[in-house]
Amino acid sequence: MAISENLALHKCRAKYVPDPENGGLRLASIQKSSRPIFNEGYELLSDRPKVEIEEDQEKSSSEQELVKRATRRAKERCFDYILCNDLDVFSTLTYSPETADRESYADVYKKLAVWLSNRVQRRGLRYVCVPEYHADGKAIHFHMLSTRDGLRLVDSGHFKEGKKVYNIDDWKWGFSTALLVDGEDAREKVAKYIFKYMGKQMGQKIGGRYYLSGGDLKEPFFVYSDDPAELGDVDRAGYHKASDGDWGSFEEWSFL
Repeated sequence: MAISENLALHKCRAKYVPDPENGGLRLASIQKSSRPIFNEGYELLSDRPKVEIEEDQEKSSSEQELVKRATRRAKERCFDYILCNDLDVFSTLTYSPETADRESYADVYKKLAVWLSNRVQRRGLRYVCVPEYHADGKAIHFHMLSTRDGLRLVDSGHFKEGKKVYNIDDWKWGFSTALLVDGEDAREKVAKYIFKYMGKQMGQKIGGRYYLSGGDLKEPFFVYSDDPAELGDVDRAGYHKASDGDWGSFEEWSFL
C-alpha cells in the first residue's frame, strides 16, 4: 500500500513477535532508512530503491526490480505469520490424477480452498500454504504450516530423519504427509526454510499467488523511532545488511 509522504513519520522500525518461552514478545528485527518511510507498518513506494538502467533495458530491468520487491514483501509477510502463530504441523498435500487436473491451478486450488475453509470455520484452523510444482514442472502440490487442532492426523507407520510421519485422514484428493514441528527453535527453522524456498522461486507466483493464508492469524507488533539505538542494541543482532542508492541508504538488523 502506498501512503502520502507527509504521513511517513519515522526512519526506523522495530518488529516484535511472540516469544514462545515466556509468553511475551521478543525483538525480531530493526530497520533503518535515511528517509522517513515508516508509518503503521507500511513503506513509501516512492522511497524504495531505484535501479540505474540503460534506456534499451529499461522495461525489463524495471520489471525485474518490481518482481524482487514483490517477492521480498511476500516472503516477509509469510515469515511473520509463521513466527507470530502457533503453527505446529508441517504438511505436504498432493493430488492424484484420478481426483484432479494436477496441472490446473484453478482445479487444485478450488478443492484446497473448500477443504481449508471447512476446517477454518469448524475447527479454527490457522495456516500458511505455499504452492509448488512437482519435478516435472507441471503438476502442483502444496506445503502447509498449520495448527494441529485443525487436522485429523493418523500415524503412517513411517519415520523421516527420526521424526514420526503422519497422514491427514480427511485429505481425500491424493497423498498427504505431516510432521510435527517441535524441538528447540523448530518454528524458526521451518519459517526460514519457507523463506529460502520463496526466494528461490523469484517471481514465480503459481496461480498468481506466492502463498495462501487463513484463519485467525496474529501479526507482528511494531515500534517506531528515528534512532535505532532507541529500539534495541544493534550490536547484539545475528545478521546485518545495508544498501545504498540515489534514494538514500537502508539497513536491517535481524535478531532471530
